Amino acid sequence: MRKDEIDTEDFNMMLKDIEERLSRMEEGNEELQASEHEYKSEFERQLSLFGNYQFSSGPPYYLKLDISDMHLRERILGVRGQLSRNEDSTLTFWDKENRSSKAMNLPILEVDSRLLPLLNYLQEDAYPVDFIGECDDDLHMLSVYSIHIVPERKRAQQISAFKFRMKDELLQHFLKYLFSTESMYPVSSRDEGRRAFTSFGELKALFTICRSKYPPNLQSWAENQIKLYESGIFSSTDKQHIVLALSYILNVDWSLTQPDVPELTEVRRILDDEFYGLDAVKQRILEIAAQIRVTHKLPKWGILLCGPAGVGKTSISNSIARILHMKKGYVEFSVVRDDESLSGTSRIYGNAQPGMILNQIYEQGTATLLMHLGEIDKATGGKDRGNPLDVLLPLLDGMGFTDNFIGATIPTTGMFFVATCNDIAAISSPVLDRFYIIEIPQYSRKEKEVIFDRYLFPKFLQQVGASKAEISLDTEARDTLFTQYATAPGVRDLEKYAEKIISNYMLLKELKSVKRHVYNARQLRAVLGPVPSYSSPFAMFPGIAHGAYIHNGHLQAFQIQTIVRPGNGRISFTNIPSPYQEDYCRIAYECVCKLTRYNLTDYDVIISASHPLPLDRANYLGCAVCAALISAIQATPLSASEIFLGGCDLFGNIRLDEISLDPYLRSLSGQYQTLYGPIGISELLYERHQDCHMNIIETPNIAILLELVASRNEGMRGGQF
Repeated sequence: MRKDEIDTEDFNMMLKDIEERLSRMEEGNEELQASEHEYKSEFERQLSLFGNYQFSSGPPYYLKLDISDMHLRERILGVRGQLSRNEDSTLTFWDKENRSSKAMNLPILEVDSRLLPLLNYLQEDAYPVDFIGECDDDLHMLSVYSIHIVPERKRAQQISAFKFRMKDELLQHFLKYLFSTESMYPVSSRDEGRRAFTSFGELKALFTICRSKYPPNLQSWAENQIKLYESGIFSSTDKQHIVLALSYILNVDWSLTQPDVPELTEVRRILDDEFYGLDAVKQRILEIAAQIRVTHKLPKWGILLCGPAGVGKTSISNSIARILHMKKGYVEFSVVRDDESLSGTSRIYGNAQPGMILNQIYEQGTATLLMHLGEIDKATGGKDRGNPLDVLLPLLDGMGFTDNFIGATIPTTGMFFVATCNDIAAISSPVLDRFYIIEIPQYSRKEKEVIFDRYLFPKFLQQVGASKAEISLDTEARDTLFTQYATAPGVRDLEKYAEKIISNYMLLKELKSVKRHVYNARQLRAVLGPVPSYSSPFAMFPGIAHGAYIHNGHLQAFQIQTIVRPGNGRISFTNIPSPYQEDYCRIAYECVCKLTRYNLTDYDVIISASHPLPLDRANYLGCAVCAALISAIQATPLSASEIFLGGCDLFGNIRLDEISLDPYLRSLSGQYQTLYGPIGISELLYERHQDCHMNIIETPNIAILLELVASRNEGMRGGQF
């Protein structure tokens, strides 16, 4: 503490008054002069002992001392001495540095119960302490507002070199924690001013003083670990493991604090400011916020955000943490290869470490946090290593979590889980059952334009200190950006292009002193480089048909390729991993045989997809497989501008397992000119598609659909479709 921070003005004024009284006294009154000199010495001693401490009066006080035996004439700053116990085991204070130069017993009249473990610790290890406070009007009681450990003399420091001795800095840390609702725990390097307890002496003191702050099972566990360390039967490596385990448990605040959720109108405003669209996501977040505000409890189910890369899943998770005012832990499952990565390794190994779950709790310093589980569909277990996702089941149920390194169950009821994935089919049903699933679709061009204009471009302009009036794109350049470059399902590529455009403008501004620039299509291509090619076009041969599906909100077009060749009537599949989709292909095969009366028992049929299809139960292959088989049997290629939607049954009836056709038209318009599907699909259009130039042909049965295709083929010349 700096001396200029301390308020000792009253004591200095009293000292000045004594000096004035001494100067006015007659020289012959030696007895009165001696008394005044004694009080002057006492004030000087008080200022020298306690003047460097920060003094703040007023409630709440820590304890009250009976100082009536000191027979004071003026109030004091504090007392210095040691805590001890009377014959009846009650705590008392021995004032060892008073003006009488002899120890004086000062009974403790009142004490805050939260302070008792700390006082007992100071008494057992005979710490010299200063009690700083304020006297009452009768000078019979000292209300203590500040407690400090007196720095030990050099000889005492040498004696205590082999034993842990608490410093005043650590004592103040304990006091702040014991009498504050804020967490004392420190560990994250991102939070300045926080410290972790890492030595055995510090950890033992922490547990002794703050034992009541820990759950009962962790109290028993920590007490046992301390006894094991002090038993002396373990090696240095085992002792290091014990200290590390204690550090991971004792440096965490296990108390449960309820999230401070703002008003729902404020929650809605935050979401609208940060995200465009995503109504289903916003609705669920509002429901969670409302539930917490009413019940003061976290929801039982976490959130699983499914969607293609770049649609904002991680950003949504960050926003939920900000809205709930919760710290956030990250566990990235794309790097998880076995369950030990999550649950830690046993201490029987020399290089044992806690798992990723406990490490995130330790890093944040609290068990009340939002746990972000990233890309859980990417977790893969090696041979004989089990499925890493199975470790999450008790964690998601709030039943506690046992880390192999710790060997004790830690509470997890204060955690809220937000997981993300791209492929929901790769996640087991028991894990999915513990989440509220929200599918985030890919962005349409209109949505990308709004996000570009309202969010991305202004964000980067603000970063470089530029205004919207300085940079713009003409109509052709915008069309080029959104049709040729920003074609990914998400907006991550659009974000990179926005930054690239603004960086190029800043270069022009520095080199050529340009104050305003409008980019045309040619200039935009020069800035962004070659148009990215995500897939090469296929040549259309007999046996090829196009289809499409929506999986996890992401629409994907695909090619079905079929080959019919002499054989034994076998059917084989490539890039169709789902047994459900294989069955749908067999149904389409039987349907074609029935409708065309072809005998394929002497032929082998190979059915292949252009890329691996997801493990989905929806039937989106039937129409495309039927069309591809007929094309292969008749040796007639289909048109590259035609696409077949939906599945079929054994009798050729067509159906589409979707509730809306709008995503198909938004994504497929421009690539395809004709869409074949079941009757009634035009009724699934809920949006106006003014820029869509696509023919929608509805038919109830595969037979009619194939006749329509055949009639189109006969009406075209030269086999060009």
